[in-house]
Amino acid sequence: MTYNGKTIFKVPVVGVSASNEFSIVLTGMPVVGYMDKITVIPYASLNVGVTDYGTPIVRSVGQVAILMDQATQDPLPQGVEDVLTSLQSFVRARYVENNYELNKGMKDELDNYIDIELYTYYPPNMTTIILPTTREGYAFNGWYSDETFNTPITSVLAADIVDTVVCYGNMTINTYTVTFDTVSGTPVPSTQTVEHGSLATMPTAPTKTNHFLRAWLLDGVPYDFSMPIIEDMTLVAQWNADFYSYDFLDGGHHNNSDLTLTNISTLVSYADDNPGGKPKATWWVASHADLSLTDGTLLASETVCTPNIRTDFKHYEVVTKVEIMGVSYLGMGTEVGDIYLEISETRSSWTRIQVVPTSSGGTLTFNNLNIPPGSYLKLVVEVFAMGSVAGLKFNKIVVHVSE
Repeated sequence: MTYNGKTIFKVPVVGVSASNEFSIVLTGMPVVGYMDKITVIPYASLNVGVTDYGTPIVRSVGQVAILMDQATQDPLPQGVEDVLTSLQSFVRARYVENNYELNKGMKDELDNYIDIELYTYYPPNMTTIILPTTREGYAFNGWYSDETFNTPITSVLAADIVDTVVCYGNMTINTYTVTFDTVSGTPVPSTQTVEHGSLATMPTAPTKTNHFLRAWLLDGVPYDFSMPIIEDMTLVAQWNADFYSYDFLDGGHHNNSDLTLTNISTLVSYADDNPGGKPKATWWVASHADLSLTDGTLLASETVCTPNIRTDFKHYEVVTKVEIMGVSYLGMGTEVGDIYLEISETRSSWTRIQVVPTSSGGTLTFNNLNIPPGSYLKLVVEVFAMGSVAGLKFNKIVVHVSE
């Protein structure tokens, strides 16, 4: 049968424990294949005629035998003992800096099992180990039996490997250049020279008027600076435009939906949205988005007004960040509760997506957003009505969208 386009063997497993633990015993594997990785896919045939596949497990016969030995099972099955005996004749090899070190078996000089993922393996029937003729990421000029590069070699006899055999490599690691295209942003970061397999350093972000840097792109895809460098590359700045929804400098007019400076339609609501206040009993002062309770006002039996400020936007791009600028608190800071964003497709049902933005230098920022186009976006501020003046003052809302 096949699974994901690969031919596989389907073997029933008996003896599944009450906690769904089971063992699979593979037989017939030749010694030369003991360190070859095999993918095992657990499955169960359900009563409804559906086969449920589990998470694939990738291991070699040799690794299974080692794990069983490390589990201190005593005595080990004879088949496992036979595998462990055969593994003592395998040659293992790995790069250590510019050298290639060869040993026998799966244990170190302290008789502890090695990390088998770090090595290349040569089976017992390979009497002559042919050394690699190239090394990825290096300018390779051959192997030598001495560190002064006097005696070149191309192979090692397996019989000569008693202790560690070191093959000295005459090679130089490749270096690559990482350049940055800021797309008119300034300043342009310096070009970096990086060795093969090392990491580039994320530069200090450049700036661009009315934009913010969203990502560095490689071939149109955001670049991950934790990925090792294996070639020359140019990273291109991806900028997002700043869209200013409103500057709230009109003294608090109720309806600002006639804004035409951007592709964001805006509605700012004040006392109409105060569920805690009695109709016409709560009076609000609105100036520069300074919404506060006046002396002597009542909030019925409510101790929290939700919201005392609500701004409602419909946007036509993906929103990635929202900033509330020029922020200061009215009354005691403890009288301002949660500040959060909500989204809706219809304005009839709202979903809260983020609570309490980060705060820095008078700006509250909701970061790492991915709000789809056509959604309504609401900023909500809770105010505890414990004093005569309590609220939030701000003078601008900035909505950042993807380009």
